[in-house]
Amino acid sequence: MEWGVLQVGGKFPANYRKYDSAALALDGPTFNVVLSVGGITPKEAQSFCKGKLRIGAAVVASIPFVLIDCPGLATFDAPLNILVESQKSRDGFLAGEPEANLVSLFLVDNRTDIIRGMRSVGCTIDFMRTIKEAAFDQAAKYATADEVIKQIQAISTEYSTDRLIKRAVMQVFK
Repeated sequence: MEWGVLQVGGKFPANYRKYDSAALALDGPTFNVVLSVGGITPKEAQSFCKGKLRIGAAVVASIPFVLIDCPGLATFDAPLNILVESQKSRDGFLAGEPEANLVSLFLVDNRTDIIRGMRSVGCTIDFMRTIKEAAFDQAAKYATADEVIKQIQAISTEYSTDRLIKRAVMQVFK
């Protein structure tokens, strides 16, 4: 993933979902999270950058969901569909540095494409291992990315973000 130099107040240079959501972008042995929210207030941006943040992982049917709870902003879930990634990205993530645990989060206003906040956190190795093991299982269990998409849709119908968060061990960052 090459996004170039990113800064708060600048345009987000990549394609992302233009509705309130969270998406993962593999970045070598780890990943970044793009939080897309419309009409972000200064207070919400401040809460994201400097307030309490909880991150966890839940696995359902070999699909890892990264869960983010940002009080004062929203809760998000971001599933990983490893089969939509290139083989090079998959290999870099699954076979990359096993101790890599830095996750960068980008808060993007989906009405303006402006980055309103950036934050990096060091997650536990167990958190990263949970996601990687589920992604590895997913690649073995499902034949195509479309099968994974259908399963993600079924899971999203059955489980709310809050319900997934209740299943997860959440790490707290202040």
